[in-house]
Amino acid sequence: MASDNSISNPQNRNVPIHSEVIVPIEELVHTSILIWTAEMFLIFCLGRLDVLPVTDLGIRKAMQKTYSLSELPKPAEMLAIVQPWKPYRSVATWYLWKSLSKFHSIG
Repeated sequence: MASDNSISNPQNRNVPIHSEVIVPIEELVHTSILIWTAEMFLIFCLGRLDVLPVTDLGIRKAMQKTYSLSELPKPAEMLAIVQPWKPYRSVATWYLWKSLSKFHSIG
């Protein structure tokens, strides 16, 4: 059973949760849907400022459009592009979502 300040991952290991620690998503989940859910949880529920949701189609489309890429960027390419945005990659994703002009407000 996980303590109040940790969560249990699929390997039944407890991963500590602290505001200054970013939990590696790949250690928590194994499928794309769960990865996306974990990324959204980190951004919107835990308020993490340095999360790039590499599995989010909207973010991938926005990056393709913003950087004039011929195809959707792969996660590794996305991480390389956003390296200068650290430690505010979550904030940048809000602007990327907004750039799609499908949302009237974010948050």
